[in-house]
Amino acid sequence: KLTVLEPEDDAATVNMGSEYRMPTQAEMEELINNTTLTFIDLQGNEFTLSEAENGAIAEYNLKGIKFTGSNGNSIFIPASGQCFDTILSPAYFLNMLWSSSLYSYDSMWAYCLLSHYFGNTIIDHIERYHGNAIRGVKAR
Repeated sequence: KLTVLEPEDDAATVNMGSEYRMPTQAEMEELINNTTLTFIDLQGNEFTLSEAENGAIAEYNLKGIKFTGSNGNSIFIPASGQCFDTILSPAYFLNMLWSSSLYSYDSMWAYCLLSHYFGNTIIDHIERYHGNAIRGVKAR
């Protein structure tokens, strides 16, 4: 049973070339578990996860999330929203980023990194027809 997208179905590979792919669910979990999350608002202010959960980032204000490792390296994931059918959720409210990992019980679903403006950042699975952002990683 297929658990990871084939290269021809991986949007990062198709759009960026064979050197790139979408991250796996495990890589996204590693990102969440081994980094410090900093939420950045539209004015450039930075908030920790606990500050975000306590309402420091007001609605309409999320710009993105910076994940910083213990070595000081970081990656910024901009808020991008999500498209469902013809409805676009605003980037200030919801950020979803696809992984290449398919849901084990139904390959019509895949895992994604899900962030809300109020500080929740998790890995979840949703139907693959949703329009979520992608971020390519360099293939190893």
